[in-house]
Parts: sequence; structure tokens; C-alpha cells
Amino acid sequence: MIKINFAKNKKLVIGGILLLGVFIIAIIALKRPDKEEFKFSKVSVGDIKNKITCTGILDAKGTVEVGSQISGTIDEIFVDYNDYVKKNQTLAVLDTLLLKSSYQEALSNYKKIKAKHEYSYKEYGRAKVLYEKKMISNKEYSKYFSDYLVDKNDLDVAKALSDKAKINLSYSKIKSPINGLVIDKNVDVGQTVAANFQTPTFFVIAENIVNMEILVSVDESDISSIKVGQKVEFAVNAYPDSIFYGTVNKVRLNPKMIQNVVNYIVVVETTNNNKILLPGMTATVDFIINEKKDVMIVQKSATKFFPTEMMKKEFDERHPGELSKKDASGQKNIAEVWFLDKKGNLMMDKVNTGASDDTNIEIVKNRLLKPGMRLIVGIKEKKEEKSEVSNKNILTPSSGPGGGGAPPPGGM
Repeated sequence: MIKINFAKNKKLVIGGILLLGVFIIAIIALKRPDKEEFKFSKVSVGDIKNKITCTGILDAKGTVEVGSQISGTIDEIFVDYNDYVKKNQTLAVLDTLLLKSSYQEALSNYKKIKAKHEYSYKEYGRAKVLYEKKMISNKEYSKYFSDYLVDKNDLDVAKALSDKAKINLSYSKIKSPINGLVIDKNVDVGQTVAANFQTPTFFVIAENIVNMEILVSVDESDISSIKVGQKVEFAVNAYPDSIFYGTVNKVRLNPKMIQNVVNYIVVVETTNNNKILLPGMTATVDFIINEKKDVMIVQKSATKFFPTEMMKKEFDERHPGELSKKDASGQKNIAEVWFLDKKGNLMMDKVNTGASDDTNIEIVKNRLLKPGMRLIVGIKEKKEEKSEVSNKNILTPSSGPGGGGAPPPGGM
């Protein structure tokens, strides 16, 4: 009969289990972090837009301020905000009582001087006939001629004053100089306006709000990148999910000092066919400096990822000398990108980069990359490290300073 020494076998089993555990722990300790501990970003095909972002104010193109050339009191107003008006349409009328009186006075004076002029002209004509027949002296003839010239001059002055009074009377009717839309009104009935020193503005009329412009302030450091005809994208707060498009029309040469920084006004033209853009809106404008479509792109962080020493060691064991190998092609803008192959092994590719925007960068030349591949952009923080940091930030009663704090409110 066979006897089994269970005590001895039990020791062997326990020893084997311990040995296996130590072996597993050693493997885990030597093994590099698996791929789940990396942060990834995919290689894709898309567009790159290098842009300069500024702000501007929307304005209707062809805006005209309509005012008055004479002083007076507003008697009637015929239009209001957002009314469409035609050229020469009467918008408002000033009180004409004094204007009519002035015109009648000037007209009466003109008629009186005209009658006097006609009489002196006839007298001059008769004197001329008598002078030619030597029936009157040269002195008498000269007097008739002089009176005629004075009356003729007075008639010209009276005619000018009469015409001026008539024109002023016509100015009492404020008319639209263009076909357009009333976007501002600054007067009310009964208001007195004085045009002696500065022409008051009654209305602001936009030729239309289909063709609009944006007056954009551009910093002097960026103005060299702005060209006439350049494409522009912009957004407004009223429609945050919509993108609108325009074109640079003009770069004004007169600089503006804004918060001690030199700025230039760039005029951007845009269309507003659906008329949802309104004058005065603030626009966030992107000037497209460089644009490439359908190119291979990756996140910028993928080209700026720095591997750990353990990662470099593992890669160097499988690809000796690859990390220290210099590029002999003479290409510029070389970067390293890291990824995992199908077996989970670390791989590296040296790529040539091109245009970039705020997020992505173009891959001009590479050996191993294909759209859809995942590039390493970072290493995830271990849960144990997070827990340890969190525990350090928790203040427990035992960890606080001894002796307690200040007495409670309303103390002893």
C-alpha cells in the first residue's frame, strides 16, 4: 500500500505557487505599459486652414446720412425705421412759415428793382439818341448811363437773393438722395434743428443690406499677410452655428491706435442674400492665409510626443540605430511620430510636416503612415497615481495640526 506524505506535498504545492507568483510579478514589472495606457489620435485626410483671427463690425454698403442745410422746426415726418424709400422721395418737412415769408420779401424786392431797372434802361436809351444828335452834353449822358449800370447790378443781386430764398424754401423738404432702406432716424416732429455750424443728421439710409461690408481692425504684426482678394470666413454671435464668407476689398492705409497698438482697417465685402446679417453686428473674422484640401493630417500633439526612456530602449532593441539615424534627404520640418503595430509593438516614423492650423498639421512625406492609423499623443495617468494624489489632498483629523483651531462662534 502506497502512503502519501500530504504534509510534504503541501509544502511543495505552496512553494510552487509562490514561485509562480514571483515569476508573474517579475514579468509584469519588466513589461512596458500596454497600449491601453496610451492616448491616441487617428491619421486622417482633411483640410488645413492657416488663418488670422480678428474682430470687426458689419455695416451696410453705400450708407448715406441725410440731413438739413437750413435751420428750422420739424413739421412732418413721413418715414420710419426699416422703410424702403426711393430717390427724391420726401422724408420730412420743416416748418415753412418763415421760409415762405423770406421768399416773398426777396421776390417783392426783386420785382421793385426790376421795375426801376426797366425805367433807367429806357431813360438811358433816350439819352443815347439825344447824345448822338448832340442835343445833350457828355456829362448828362454819362449820368443816365451810370444810373442804368447801378440799377442793372442791383437787379442781379436782387435776383440772386430771390433765388436763394426759393432754394431755401425747397430745402424745407428733406428728400432721399438714393433708393434704399432707412436704418436710422434721429428726429421727431416738433424738434428744432440748427444747421448754422454743423449739418444735423436726420436719417441714415443704406443702399441695400444685401451687399454689406465688415470693417476689421488688424494688428500691424499681421497686416503683411492680408491681401486684396483674400478669402475670409466669419461668424456672428446671433448665429453661432453658421459660417459666412467674404473677400478682402481694401486695406486702408490710415493707421488707428487701439490700446497703444497700431491697427489698420481692412474692408471685407460679403453678400447677405437672406438678409439675416444686420448693420452693427460684431463679426469674428478669419483671414485664410494658407489653405490645403484633401491632404494627410494628424494632430499637432502627435508630432510633439516625447517617448519615455523605457519606450526608447524597447524600440532601439528591435530597431538598432534608428533613433540616432539622421535624415539625409535635406527635407525641412522633420518630426517623429509614434504608434503601435498590429502586434502591439512600438513603432516610429520620421515624417516631413507642412502647413498647420490651430489643431492639425499636414504630413507631406512619410514611410509608414496611412489614414486610419492611430498615433500616440500621450500617456494616460495611472489610476494608482491618481488615487495617491487624491489621498494626499484629503485633510483628516489625525493629519491636521494639534491643539485645534479657533473657538466656535459665540465662544465661552
